[in-house]
Amino acid sequence: MPYLSELEHNLWVLVAAANGLDQQEGIGDICRRVHPLALYCYLLVRNLALLLKGNVLPPEIVDANSEISEVLTLLEHQIDPEKLNVQLDLATELPMVAMAAVELKQVLMNLLKNAVESMKGRGTLRITTFSGEDEVQIRLQDTGCGIPQPVS
Repeated sequence: MPYLSELEHNLWVLVAAANGLDQQEGIGDICRRVHPLALYCYLLVRNLALLLKGNVLPPEIVDANSEISEVLTLLEHQIDPEKLNVQLDLATELPMVAMAAVELKQVLMNLLKNAVESMKGRGTLRITTFSGEDEVQIRLQDTGCGIPQPVS
């Protein structure tokens, strides 16, 4: 289940951040990193429980640009700005979307983590948002190795 993998990863990040408190790192920076990760973990667990009960996640009014920013914040520990150039081209007048915000976060998290891993932490990641007729689109482009063609 993808939710459990996400939970495991983010809980490990929380553990590592808490360990930093013991080493007297800047407490403000630690708290800034721990809070959104803890919230994301909570939402993953809550939604996993709902899905296991056969419930559908309730739609919310979502700002896709804000969700992208939040996911990038959650992944900042994996992105070295000296090696990985993140380019944002986010539409300023993007319409809101009715959907489960945590599902958008999970999709973005998986795609962005895959992009960072495929580039081995180096390269360019470009995130673009735009709207068409009755839709909002998010485009992710990276300089990673891509998906290999199947061998026939």
